Amino acid sequence: MSWVDVAPLPEPASAVTAGVVQGQIVVSGGWRPDGSTSGATYVYDAASDSWSPVADNPSAVSAAGQAVADGLLYSVGGCSTGDCSPMSTAVTAYDAAGDQWLELADYPVEAAFLSCGALDGQVVCTGGVSDFGEYSSTYSYDPGTDVWTEVAEAPVTWWGSSYAVANGMLVVTGGIVNGDISNEALGYDPAADEWVDLPNPNIPAYRGAAACGFVRVGGDLGGFFPTDAVEYLPGFDDCGADGADVDWLSLSETMTVLDPGESWTVQVTTDGAVPQPGTYTAGISVVGGLPGTDPVVPVTMEVLPPNAWGKLMGTVSGESCEGDLSPLPGAAVTLVPTDGGEPRWYLVTDGAGEYARWIDTRVGELEISAFLAGFFPESVTRSIPRGEITVQDFDLLDAACEVPGPIHPDVVRLAGDDRYETAVAVSSHYEPGLDTVFLATGIAFPDALTGSAAAGSLEAPVLLTKADRLPRATETELRRLQPGRVVVLGGTDVISEGVAQDVADAIGGPVERWAGAERYGTAAAISQAAFAEAEVVYIATGANFPDALAGAVRAGALDGPVLLVKQDAVPLATIAELERLAPDAIRVLGGEDVISAGVAGTLGGYGAVERLAGANRYETAALISGDYETAQRAFAANGSAWPDAVTAAALAGRWESPLLLLKQDAIPMVTWNELDRLDPETVFVMGGPAVVAESVVDQLRTLE
Repeated sequence: MSWVDVAPLPEPASAVTAGVVQGQIVVSGGWRPDGSTSGATYVYDAASDSWSPVADNPSAVSAAGQAVADGLLYSVGGCSTGDCSPMSTAVTAYDAAGDQWLELADYPVEAAFLSCGALDGQVVCTGGVSDFGEYSSTYSYDPGTDVWTEVAEAPVTWWGSSYAVANGMLVVTGGIVNGDISNEALGYDPAADEWVDLPNPNIPAYRGAAACGFVRVGGDLGGFFPTDAVEYLPGFDDCGADGADVDWLSLSETMTVLDPGESWTVQVTTDGAVPQPGTYTAGISVVGGLPGTDPVVPVTMEVLPPNAWGKLMGTVSGESCEGDLSPLPGAAVTLVPTDGGEPRWYLVTDGAGEYARWIDTRVGELEISAFLAGFFPESVTRSIPRGEITVQDFDLLDAACEVPGPIHPDVVRLAGDDRYETAVAVSSHYEPGLDTVFLATGIAFPDALTGSAAAGSLEAPVLLTKADRLPRATETELRRLQPGRVVVLGGTDVISEGVAQDVADAIGGPVERWAGAERYGTAAAISQAAFAEAEVVYIATGANFPDALAGAVRAGALDGPVLLVKQDAVPLATIAELERLAPDAIRVLGGEDVISAGVAGTLGGYGAVERLAGANRYETAALISGDYETAQRAFAANGSAWPDAVTAAALAGRWESPLLLLKQDAIPMVTWNELDRLDPETVFVMGGPAVVAESVVDQLRTLE
């Protein structure tokens, strides 16, 4: 969904009266730039994207209450001057069929900024403000008798609220409530003549807009600071419209005259372009026969989910201090992509505490949170598989109970029987249909290491292969991912043409090879192919991998490459690539025993050099991790086992998460301290027990 520009109003106006009448938007009155109020009225036609002037409203007001009932746009009260005072009692209604305004019975009190809506053939208005104060009173207008009658008083005084009719109620939210800007939400139920509590939006604001759905748009945060926030209250999409106004249903004709014995055929068209899959029902009412003979023809539309969608559902329960569970109606459930992208969802549980939503799984991993005032919130991180139903329940502890103890991170192993299967375990966090997959040798580190930085930047996984044979696990994962292309890292002496052909057969698509004459040239070739420019470049030794493991992660997160040097020389391929990129910063990974001071000096001719070096590989990784103030996820790998670390580096770079190093049977203190500082919710441990012992995993679970 997106906002699009349409034709502007013929003249600027604010606090207008607006509504949809006979399929066209009618806008009337409001303040003009000179501060005066106006009765000018315009009609917008979407088909021609144009506005046309129509009859002026005899009540020239702004900030009136507004409602559409029985094809009439009502204007109730409002401000009569640029200073608002005195507020009006005038009630008028625009009849589009006759292009005329009807003058109706006055509102019982002077008021502006009321909230109004059409309910059961009546116009109901609540709240408002005048020179005499702020109102909580609520009145109902009967068009048949032209009389206003007082109904149930609202629990609060309010004005400048956002409002619309939904689910048979007048839904009112925000505004100036009891004298303060609020996010209060209530609904008036005319059947019971009572006000009911509804879930509050997140942002307190007043003078915003709203529409059935229920959607609240914009508003003033106070002090004339506007907001562009749009918030959605799911489940309030019954807008009480007739068949012709149901968004997914259209009729070929809506009126005819029949003689006795005649029949009439009307074509009914349904449109599956609706927000959610499921069963949609409506009724076509046939009106105009003898009293009591107005049939309603039921219409049902079944909408199936797209192939890439999956369903998330569950129950939010409240847990008492004694451990008893009960459903929590009105609890909020938010779904936020962990990569910070869009879209995001805000759901509200129903009367049974249940929620459900079909989503496009290509959005990736989600942070799912449940919360309700008076309870401790809970969050989990999950990926929703396509075509499947995922159940995620929450048990929220009553806030009156003792505060829960320390929260320990989830520790998750990403492991297979060997390095090839471990790479597949990492790749399982990527959805099918992605643009690129990188394929590196599982025998030597340089190509996989430099490729993992590019993979992190391009949000692509790194899979491993043998030189002359594509492992079955790798082939199966390629078939699952079905990428747009596979990039083979290194020359034919590293990965044969036969393997490249097997890859092409597996994906049914193109295979590219990024390679140089040797490891230094391949690193430069990867950088040239993946990065049109880079503000930062990481430099690692081509002789060993430990210092570069964490650096490749950070390089990918910052959209920068990893280039290789010798201990005492900068290869020509590296120099040429640095000249092309012209980076602002060059980060050298490791001490002078790994990359000499002379090499660092040479590099200084191509950008500002910073050396990241600890006393050992574990300290260097912790130094690099220091770029992160905190981390929702962290990766931990054996500092002596490069295959698991480089495949993790691509995913860590994609998620902008740090990679820290472990020993097989111990957690170095510098690693422990850094994890404690980062306070991650999840720690991903790379490799099986032979690579990282189970005792190390158990110790990580005690982090607080």
